[in-house]
Amino acid sequence: MNHDVKTHFTGKFPNGTVFDSSHERGAMMQVPVSHTLKGWQKALPLLKEGDVADVCLTPEWAFGEAGAPPHVSANQVVCYEIHLEQVLDGDQHHYIHPDYKEYAQQYQEMLEEYAKHGGEHASLATDL
Repeated sequence: MNHDVKTHFTGKFPNGTVFDSSHERGAMMQVPVSHTLKGWQKALPLLKEGDVADVCLTPEWAFGEAGAPPHVSANQVVCYEIHLEQVLDGDQHHYIHPDYKEYAQQYQEMLEEYAKHGGEHASLATDL
């Protein structure tokens, strides 16, 4: 499961502040799924071409202790609106990964881990 994908995305902090956007740059991102954030690697297989997903990622599923300077600090929760525009070398009518149910379960586990962080952001996990 290492298809290349073309996506548009907007990266935000939980307070809504945008830190990155392919829309603002006017260029889609093309990348192998395996080269994306850990949280994207769990979310993308659940999508098919044309889908839009809102995901919030705890640090261990995003940039971790290193962060992504200068915009994302260490141990920062980040949220993305992901538009899966195209799956390259794939069938647009199917999900990226053939074992959709297994990946859906893993994604649910990621959301449950996110909810454990509590605070004002815990409710986001149930909205995804």
